[in-house]
Amino acid sequence: MHLERFGSTDEIVKAKRELAQALQSGGLLVVNADSPGALRIAKESADRRVLLYGETSDEDLATRVEQVSFSKHGTTFVLRTRDCSYECFTPLLGRPIILNLAGAFTLATALGLDPDIAVASLRTLKPVANRLEVVEEGGVTWIRDAYNSNQFGFRAALEVAAALPVERRFLATPGVIELGSRQFEVNRALAKEAAEVCEQTLVVAETNREAFVAGHRDAGREARLVTVPNRSEAFRWLREIVKEGDAVILENDLPDLYERAAGVFWKESARA
Repeated sequence: MHLERFGSTDEIVKAKRELAQALQSGGLLVVNADSPGALRIAKESADRRVLLYGETSDEDLATRVEQVSFSKHGTTFVLRTRDCSYECFTPLLGRPIILNLAGAFTLATALGLDPDIAVASLRTLKPVANRLEVVEEGGVTWIRDAYNSNQFGFRAALEVAAALPVERRFLATPGVIELGSRQFEVNRALAKEAAEVCEQTLVVAETNREAFVAGHRDAGREARLVTVPNRSEAFRWLREIVKEGDAVILENDLPDLYERAAGVFWKESARA
């Protein structure tokens, strides 16, 4: 995230390292071992009490995420510790947020909270509006992830959409931004993945249009890409094409710096 502003992943890791450096010797540091940069910080923190969590890491984890499954109602998954495994459910969706919950569980239990209470609390969480929020309206499933976006959240929305039992899947997005020299390649890769999941993709505005054209070409599915100048036109297209039983992913909402069209993802008064 924000690679364009930081300049490199090394600079991002340097900034994140400040969190670990702020701990006193012997302080508790809970780290996502699936992240190479975060794991690097953990291994440099020998004088801290380090606990690792993750899903795919080969490290010795205090908490491992397993058996993740998505539905319209939320996510079921297992948290496996060194001593026990816990079957979990949360109304939240997306693999990144499940990793966040694993981190919170690891921290809370290390501080003495009963693991069963921690697991029970996961059921009470509520999705934040427009952050991988699934809403049904008129038989159409809307996957609202329009607040902002990075490549990991984008992929999480595609994964959730692919798991839902719907007739067709559509994506409306301007792509992701603030990636500096990597922006084209990242959006190209995301477009290719979207073409393999969605019936059609609407790329909004011109910011990442060329990358989405290239990505759909890579997938051999150029006909699945629709270009629209702004969000208003995207929603006009969706109203004409989408029908009951379909799902629509709304991924990212670029600020006015990138697109000055009238607001559609939120009411005009709310945006103001």
